[in-house]
Amino acid sequence: MVEFVVTKTIICLMTINTLSDYKETPSTLLRKQFKTCTKVIDESVRQGEQDRIPLFLAIAWQESRFHEEAVGKRLCTNRGKLVKYKVRKKTKYKCIPKPDKKSTLTRARGPMQILPVYHCPKGERGKCDYLKESIELLSSNLETYGYEKGIMVYAGGLQNIEKNKVARAYARRSMRREKTLNSFVKKAVTWAGWAAKLLK
Repeated sequence: MVEFVVTKTIICLMTINTLSDYKETPSTLLRKQFKTCTKVIDESVRQGEQDRIPLFLAIAWQESRFHEEAVGKRLCTNRGKLVKYKVRKKTKYKCIPKPDKKSTLTRARGPMQILPVYHCPKGERGKCDYLKESIELLSSNLETYGYEKGIMVYAGGLQNIEKNKVARAYARRSMRREKTLNSFVKKAVTWAGWAAKLLK
C-alpha cells in the first residue's frame, strides 16, 4: 500500500512538473492537478488497465490539464449547426440539425473530456462518472481499432477518421507524451520500491 502511494506521488509530481507551462505551479492549482492525476491512476488500476496509465495521463493532461470538473465548449452532434440567441438578456444555445438527422446540444466533461450524450448511462441527464466512462471508452477503442486509430476515434469519432488530420495529430501528440510519462512510471516504481524497503 505504501509503495503504491509513493509510486502515484512520484508519477504525478514528475508529470505535472514536466508538462506544466509554469516554472513553478501555484500551490492551489498543483493540489487540484495532483488529486486528479492520482484519480486517473486509481481508476486505471481499478479497471485492470495499469499498463496504460501513461497514455491515460497523457490524454487527461491534453484534454483538461488535470482539471477534474472541466467542461468543453458547446457543440452539436451529427454535425448540426450551433446557434446562439437571447432570451430576456440571457444567452441560449440550440442545434439546427442537418436534413433527416437529429442533433443534440452537448459539451464534453471531466478530466478526459467525454461526451455524456454518447457515453454516459443516462446521457446528458443524471449522474455520470466521467473518468470511469472515459477510461472504459478509450480502452475499448484501443482493443477494437488498434493503438493509434483507437486514440484517433476517441478524439474525433469514427466518421471519416482515416482522413481526420486533427485526430491523427492528437493521437501522435498523445503517444509522444505517453513515451515521456512511461519513463516516469518506471522511475517511480523503482524509487517507491527503495522507499518501501527503507520504511520496513
